[in-house]
Amino acid sequence: MLNRKMLYAGLLIVGLLVAVTSCSSAVTASSATPPNRSITVVGVGKASGTPDVAYVTVGVETRDASVQVAVDDNAEIMSDILEALKALGIADADLQTSNYSVYTERETSVRTPDAEGTEGALVYHVQNQVSVKVRDLDILGGVLDEAVSAGANSIYGISFGVDDPSEL
Repeated sequence: MLNRKMLYAGLLIVGLLVAVTSCSSAVTASSATPPNRSITVVGVGKASGTPDVAYVTVGVETRDASVQVAVDDNAEIMSDILEALKALGIADADLQTSNYSVYTERETSVRTPDAEGTEGALVYHVQNQVSVKVRDLDILGGVLDEAVSAGANSIYGISFGVDDPSEL
């Protein structure tokens, strides 16, 4: 019984020492560094305006068994497209190549019930796309028409925006 009382007394003393030590270090630590003060501001804004420019991606894809023929055909058609766009008043600064890629595809023949399909010829695809900024929205339809007439076989991503949003 005496051993038990001694054990409890010892644990009580150790507990008090731990508590006193941690309190004194917390007081020392908090007095050494000033409190962290901050202000947080959160906001949301919205501005809108009438679109005055349009953005569109115009492109051409060519295919051929010869990569050089596919590249040359593509360059010729894209040259015609750019010439047509510039004739409508689109400035060089408003034309930018956005994609140029060359990839291959192996054509396969159709399988018939009595025969296996065979591997076909290798075909090269060349894609060339240009991003166009149209500053006069009244000619947007004409821009698309002229691009197709000049050989464009892909048009996508038409979007409208405000050329100088700083005024909004």
